[in-house]
Amino acid sequence: MIKRSKSKLCIFLVSFLCLTLLVGCGSSSTSKNNTSTNNTNNAANNSNNSSTDENTSNSSTSNTSSQNNNSSNSNASNTNKPQGQNNVSSQSVVLLNNIYALSKEGKVPECEFICKTNILNEVTKKWGNPDKQDYAGQGRYAVYSSKKVHFGVNKGEQIFDVRSFKDNLKIIKYNDVEKTLGKPAVINKTNTENIVIYDVNKTYQLMLIFPKPTDTNKNPSLDHISVYSPADAKNNMAG
Repeated sequence: MIKRSKSKLCIFLVSFLCLTLLVGCGSSSTSKNNTSTNNTNNAANNSNNSSTDENTSNSSTSNTSSQNNNSSNSNASNTNKPQGQNNVSSQSVVLLNNIYALSKEGKVPECEFICKTNILNEVTKKWGNPDKQDYAGQGRYAVYSSKKVHFGVNKGEQIFDVRSFKDNLKIIKYNDVEKTLGKPAVINKTNTENIVIYDVNKTYQLMLIFPKPTDTNKNPSLDHISVYSPADAKNNMAG
């Protein structure tokens, strides 16, 4: 019995040692695998970070290059602009468009009397007698110096022309007109004036009168405007 007990004890010890060795080897293998996996993941993360930094650097370089190209194009565009011609000011554009729109109704800015619609007697009732009357072209002109407005009237006293000499018109330059309103019907050139004429509709013409451009003043300011009814200038109310 003692021999049998010793034999069983030996078998138990041998089995225990074998199990211990197996468990130890398994733990070591798992640890090595985890370490290898972690190293692989770290290497991948480092690679991704490096790629991100490189992309960021490339993007920054691309943006800088684009900005430099835009700046270069802008400078080239400014260089190509015709010398001696300024851009049309926003005030000039607004005023020209307003003048053109009113002329379709026989009106000029800041004047209540309408070409073709009113007669001179209606003007004198509100504004008094004109400062003077001039005779020119197809009729006579009633001059209101303080109002800076002249009325052309035919023999029937009908207004066929309203001219405005307001100071604010001088912000309009000769080169502004065609850029804003397009090509005119005609430009009548005299020794002292350039008259830019637009046929705004079947009834009215808009005339913008400038001093004649010179070598020293190639882009003069507007002198006055005229809203004109050609049919009524023929004195068809004279009887």
